[in-house]
Amino acid sequence: MKSVIAAYRNIKALIRHHCFLFTVIILSVVLSSVGIFFYSGYFLYSYYDTVGMDRNHLSIQLQDGTQPEAVSEIIQELTSTGLDQVRKLTAYDNPNMQKNGAYTEQSIPAVGVYDKEYEKRLLLGRFFTIQEDAPYAVLSEFMTDVLGFHQSPIGSSVRIGEDEFKVIGMISHSDENGYLIPIQYYINHFPTASIEVTYGSELSRSQLKAIRTSLSQNVNILSCKITSPPSPFLSSDFMLSFLQIILIFCAAFINIISMLYFWNRLSRQTYQIYSICGSSPGQKFSIILMQTLALMVPSVAAGFLLFTMLLPTFGRLNLVYAAHIENYLLIGAILMIIVFCASILLAVRNLKEREIYIIKE
Repeated sequence: MKSVIAAYRNIKALIRHHCFLFTVIILSVVLSSVGIFFYSGYFLYSYYDTVGMDRNHLSIQLQDGTQPEAVSEIIQELTSTGLDQVRKLTAYDNPNMQKNGAYTEQSIPAVGVYDKEYEKRLLLGRFFTIQEDAPYAVLSEFMTDVLGFHQSPIGSSVRIGEDEFKVIGMISHSDENGYLIPIQYYINHFPTASIEVTYGSELSRSQLKAIRTSLSQNVNILSCKITSPPSPFLSSDFMLSFLQIILIFCAAFINIISMLYFWNRLSRQTYQIYSICGSSPGQKFSIILMQTLALMVPSVAAGFLLFTMLLPTFGRLNLVYAAHIENYLLIGAILMIIVFCASILLAVRNLKEREIYIIKE
């Protein structure tokens, strides 16, 4: 109890006599904590931006001659998580489609597509919704060159097989080159051999595995696989960002540890702390540790609360990964452990001195 009282008196005296320095220390630790959480979120966003489109990806091969009704049921099951979870859905017949290949007008394939990203790539017209079931087509710039369009293709007609399709949109580029048509229309009028679906990063791995397990029991499905994305650490751009973030982390951690050390030295110098005759090392250790943690733990917690208040705004601006707050709880726990370990090391170091953290009566 005496150790608790001694630590409390030291903190109270420091606030009373050095309010400005106390405020500087608190704000420095809070802002450093916010910086650590922010750049952790930025790193997570960069990671999912690099591999996120392939992280929750299912590749489905169908049995030969699968009927449109059966394909529609599979599509409904794939979208049962909600359309907000589905980032991309593709249906096609040829699994070996080329990308920016040497197509001729006669060999251009049709692809059933629903892709949220394509709406952001629109140059002209509009993109179709997942529910549309009409003979519409959207072309990429590459396809307009192949087809010989020298002006806007919007409103023009293109022939796919025996049918004519009205061009309603033009996008800058696509991941699969061909006539992009509504996926619902595709599965009703074209043979479907493969379906690719990519979910948002909000979908957990366990949910994805549950979908795969359910689909694997469908007799019309030949195979259903979760594809593994390439390692982001093979990307030079990602590695450069990763190294920058590591340096920022180091600077923030060093600042927190420096404030922690300064807190201890300031207390010793300001209050002329003397060794208590007969006090045990355990008592000294307890006073130093409690006094240090009393400053650091609330400051780090305040930094976490401030960041969580700003997280929705950062997420809307696409600055940080805002889907799962559990990531930041884990980061906060790791930060607390680091602070606790640093406090113990400083307390052990101060045990070697003859001075003890207690105000002279």
